[in-house]
Amino acid sequence: MKRPYKAAKELTSASVSSNAYRLDLDPLVPTTITISFFENFLGLFTTDGEGKDIRNQLTWLQRIPQLASSRSDRALVLALEATATAYGGIMSSNTNLTYQAQELYGTALRAHQAVLQKRGSSSDITVHLVSTSVMLSFFEAMQATTAGAYRAHIYGAARLFEITGPGECGFGVLCQLFYHVRTQMLFIQLATGSFDVPLSSKKILYDTLQYEDPPMIQKLMCCITALHDLRASNAEAHGPRAQNLTLLQLRVEGLWRDYSSQKSTGSAAKTGSFDDAFTALTFAYFASARILLGAPSLDCGDVPESSRPTQVILDAASFLDTSRNAIAYMRMATPLLLVALYSKCRGHRMSAVGLFEGWAKGSMRGISALALDAACRRSVGV
Repeated sequence: MKRPYKAAKELTSASVSSNAYRLDLDPLVPTTITISFFENFLGLFTTDGEGKDIRNQLTWLQRIPQLASSRSDRALVLALEATATAYGGIMSSNTNLTYQAQELYGTALRAHQAVLQKRGSSSDITVHLVSTSVMLSFFEAMQATTAGAYRAHIYGAARLFEITGPGECGFGVLCQLFYHVRTQMLFIQLATGSFDVPLSSKKILYDTLQYEDPPMIQKLMCCITALHDLRASNAEAHGPRAQNLTLLQLRVEGLWRDYSSQKSTGSAAKTGSFDDAFTALTFAYFASARILLGAPSLDCGDVPESSRPTQVILDAASFLDTSRNAIAYMRMATPLLLVALYSKCRGHRMSAVGLFEGWAKGSMRGISALALDAACRRSVGV
């Protein structure tokens, strides 16, 4: 970043979580539910190794207690309570909690909308507002209220990023949230076929987040988004599209060379074992780029063996234990959906679909419904 913040004191997730449990929020939900939500979701939202790659000095989890305890924005408190209650209701099969979560969610939405209506300039858009939109999207990922609600919250958060001033990054917290929002925007576009919300990612990376040289994962996300847009376009298979495809392939290969020169990548690719959670996610997104490069509609010629990238993604999902921690590693939804849609190996497609079916029975019902519908439409050629 242009002016790195002074080194923040190292904080562990455990110590921050314990502070979060003691927030003076006049909570509307039992404390045990909030504790479970922090431990089983927010505690895993930040993956091991993430700070080194995204360059955030503090995580969203570390800032949530401070942000939510601010009386200036009750909407975030309500969104946190609603999402924690929804999580508790799902995990305990408690219909009373589920009903209470819906009421809290409605109250949080109204509070959030009221705050947004009062804000008009970039100086008024704060990390609180972005955090609230993301938190509300977590509710929809778990307990969908309408078909388009998850999409609305993610795209709303993206719009807020575009008009947020540079002083709101907060030790890199917005860097972490923007990475998450980008992965979810791509998932929504893959699942729904919607391409109507262009994002000024360059402005966000350089102005809002103040990167001088964006981290590798953000550069990779730019390539993946461009590949997806190219695949979805109706441009001719040759000419400018072929040139753009070649350029994107060279960029992905260059990023991989830079990344592999810094890490011991060979053993991970062969054994499905990764140094940490963020490394697993990074491998999965490189594999996603290769799937898009090799998608049949791209006619891209010499690409890696089609089964190889899909196996890397399945290995990453296994390493992250997404069958049990789906909500924590929801950023794997995009790579897994690519496997379900484009793998030429039926076994790989079924494995990805099976993971989404498992998520649908647990805490990822909203996202899973989108993914399974997309996979079904793909299988019948709709």
